[in-house]
Amino acid sequence: MSLSIKWKLFGALFFVSAAAVIIAGLAIAKKTENQMLRQVEEGLSAETKLVAEYFKDIPLQDSNWQRIDSLADFLGQKVSARITIIDTSGKVLGDSYKSGPELLAVENHLSRPEIQEALKVGIGSEVRFSQTVKLNMFYLTIPILRNGNLSGFARLALPMTQLSQQTHQIIKYVVISIFLALLFSLALSINLASRLTKPLKLMAESAKQIAQGNFALKIRPKGRDEIAELGNYFNLMAEELQSTLERLKNEKLQLDSILSNMREGVMALGSAGEILIANDSLKQMFQLKEEPLGKAYYEVLRQPGLNALVKETLWQSSAKTDEFSLGYPDERTFMVHSIPLKAERAGEVSAILVLFDITRLKKLEKIRKDFVANASHELRTPLTSIKGFVEALQDGAIEEPSQTRQFLEIISRQAERMGKIIADMLLLSEIESEGFQLKPEEASLNDLIREAVKPLQAQADSKNIVLELNLQEPEKVVRADRDKISQVLTNLLDNALKFTSSGGKVAIKAEDHKNEVVIQVKDSGIGIPSTDLSRIFERFYTIDKSRSRELGGTGLGLSIVKHIVEAHGGKVWVESELNRGSVFYFSLPK
Repeated sequence: MSLSIKWKLFGALFFVSAAAVIIAGLAIAKKTENQMLRQVEEGLSAETKLVAEYFKDIPLQDSNWQRIDSLADFLGQKVSARITIIDTSGKVLGDSYKSGPELLAVENHLSRPEIQEALKVGIGSEVRFSQTVKLNMFYLTIPILRNGNLSGFARLALPMTQLSQQTHQIIKYVVISIFLALLFSLALSINLASRLTKPLKLMAESAKQIAQGNFALKIRPKGRDEIAELGNYFNLMAEELQSTLERLKNEKLQLDSILSNMREGVMALGSAGEILIANDSLKQMFQLKEEPLGKAYYEVLRQPGLNALVKETLWQSSAKTDEFSLGYPDERTFMVHSIPLKAERAGEVSAILVLFDITRLKKLEKIRKDFVANASHELRTPLTSIKGFVEALQDGAIEEPSQTRQFLEIISRQAERMGKIIADMLLLSEIESEGFQLKPEEASLNDLIREAVKPLQAQADSKNIVLELNLQEPEKVVRADRDKISQVLTNLLDNALKFTSSGGKVAIKAEDHKNEVVIQVKDSGIGIPSTDLSRIFERFYTIDKSRSRELGGTGLGLSIVKHIVEAHGGKVWVESELNRGSVFYFSLPK
């Protein structure tokens, strides 16, 4: 006796639906469990790396265990996970679940599977029952590197309680689904056969729309059967997918914003050396006019030292730090730090490079060294002279009054010169310090010039030098630090008088320009060779050192002038011709 189509369909639907629900339920349960475990691992990995970064600068030693344990407790509260810090011998130095004597009694962890795996591949994970806390735990371990060397291990652990509960919940839903499927298959097999195609077509259309980025289409299933439940899960999946994509988009925007606003150059490379990420600072550092993404690093950077470091990082998988210089368009020095990353698939980031512009630090270091060398040299001369004449006095010259007076006068002059050098050094140090602030006020430019000229008039008269003032009419008012600008005028006028012969002329003049006032000090003195003009404002730089010392110069006056004027937002320059005199200019913004 042949069965009717009804019973055939009934039997087919019954067995197929039962098998499908069972298989799908188990697959969903397993996949969900794996996905949840993967998400836990990814989140725990990021937190473990942060913990490792916290501890990389802390010596992992027995004498430091209280500090380590305290920090582990603090971080454990922040990340809501168990944190364990282990030294290279396997001894536990810190644990957010254990403290004091309990911590010291914890057995050696070097043989733990996650520790051994971290030693081999750089990261280790394990799911097992913890004898310490009596729970199934998920462990993840990352080595702590201190200056490139293994210092210890950072291990984070999360209880598997929540994951187990969710797994049981999924199994429960699977069982319920199977039960409902059997009931509906028995009672409504023919009805389900006729209704089966409509929701499936709707799901296919929804999946197509979702694939095209349209999440607005929703399935509205009727009833409460397996198809309806599948439709509800499909809607839930679409909502979760939309939420995930939005979150990833926002995270990408935030990352792009951070990278774009970083002063340091950042570049991420793939396993084949292709550039995956390059922020704006990096493009500016190398004057990149074309988009570098997707190109090989050696095609874009064209810097041998940097390319060699990148190659070592990619092929040797080791962090590198080095310095290199660029000579075009301006000479600059960079420090680059490269970090290798483990990429599981092609196209993922395999190395990150961070470039720091240390040009200013290098220049400051050079200035410091030159300053110390020059200051030592300049102070050595008067000290040597003082010491020589003191020894002469000690050897008997003190018994001759005429020589004694002469020697003491020389000692006094040299001491005075040392005092001037030290005073100028202190003033220059004050101007260059980070806390230096001007005290600007409204001041008459003509009054500033008169105040600077008045104490130097006697010096000009003694050398029969004409000191000429060309004051501004109508009178101009500038906003400046009166004492510092007076220092500038005094230094320039004093230099002009020192290097102008008897019968010469020194003139000071102020000119009104569009956005600034320019003051010039002109003399008819010995002038400056063209080869020295570019260095005349350097510390301790003098054209004729013997004459400069004879005239009481310290070699710092013009450097002080330059720093004060630039602090006001102005600039200083000089025009000169040998044996024809010099003209020093400086500007002040209105």
